[in-house]
Amino acid sequence: MKRWFLGVLFCLTVTGCKAEGDPRILWMSFSTYHSSPVVVTSFTLNGSEMIVLPDVVAGLADLPEPRSGNGGRLVDLPPDVGDGRMTFMAEWVELLTGRAWSAQVSADIGDLQDVSDGAVEAMAIFGPNGLFILASDPLPVSATDFELNDLSKQCATYRPENDRDLTSEAETLGLVEFLALDYPPVTNPECPDPEN
Repeated sequence: MKRWFLGVLFCLTVTGCKAEGDPRILWMSFSTYHSSPVVVTSFTLNGSEMIVLPDVVAGLADLPEPRSGNGGRLVDLPPDVGDGRMTFMAEWVELLTGRAWSAQVSADIGDLQDVSDGAVEAMAIFGPNGLFILASDPLPVSATDFELNDLSKQCATYRPENDRDLTSEAETLGLVEFLALDYPPVTNPECPDPEN
């Protein structure tokens, strides 16, 4: 079961934030390809910061199974999405390489998956070499019956001026356990390696 369901259920039953008509709530989750955990340093929706930063993100979004985020945030949509257009801007550093990236994508709110009256869902997925995907997958029918819905897929802009050796900040950023894990090598990357 997707984690957003618990968040939306809490919202609708406890806080009374159910909305009629146009979506007013966004469940935003985050994931990565298995080989490319990241530290998100900025993530905005229409210019407003959405998450407490920095945020460590690791996932398995490239495996052939329903995608799910490793944590998410339930946020009120800002008033300026009344025209139905949302602009997401992300900045992040790859945990294993220290390379910094930035991406900006836009999406129509009508293209996001409805999860209840007044609530929609989106997922930001970070891949190797700056791959950035904004997705909004329908709820899977089962572990083998599911659809993927990429709203945008792009190779982000490499920002070498923002590169960081995160291993030297492992303790202060809470990265020790992430750096201790074994990650698979990057194979068949969809974006070119900026150092080649």
